[in-house]
Amino acid sequence: MIGPPPIVPRDFVVPMKVETKDFILKPLGWNLTHLDFEAYMSSVAHLQATFDLDGDSLEIDGERWPAGSDLEFAFVDTAWCQFEWQHLKSSFSYVALTHEESQEIACGYIFRSKREGFLIECQTWVRASRLDSGFDSTFYQWFRNWVETEWPYDPQTIAWPGRTITWDAWNALPNVLPDPWITK
Repeated sequence: MIGPPPIVPRDFVVPMKVETKDFILKPLGWNLTHLDFEAYMSSVAHLQATFDLDGDSLEIDGERWPAGSDLEFAFVDTAWCQFEWQHLKSSFSYVALTHEESQEIACGYIFRSKREGFLIECQTWVRASRLDSGFDSTFYQWFRNWVETEWPYDPQTIAWPGRTITWDAWNALPNVLPDPWITK
């Protein structure tokens, strides 16, 4: 088997489209690269101030993500996200789009937890232009309910870092996945 093991049963039907009154949710794939890139590049300062990558700064040309990103990086990232959900079922990245599907307004992620005490880690963010409307709270609450009711996980095994646990407390938890860069 190539890649990490799945985080859902192989027969789990991955939701491909969910329509709500506020947005349309779809898995992130290469065909959404331009919308995803535009969303996070319009929100660089917001993302750098509020979003964490499990303590990894993910620097691109000396700048913390998403600064320093370009369309090539975005394409590789979105294609990898698609490969993970479509073939490996090892993580699931979703985008919330306007009803016209012309703009990405939020993202939600479902990953295998890297920290002790949890099986799954979920994160959300919204584009900076949606913060003043309260959409950050709306989207987080919706995504959390959706994951906890529609996915095959016990809610007690799901971590919501940056939401129900601070990023500092989350990053201080022992790491349960081996670091591939450590050699003996």
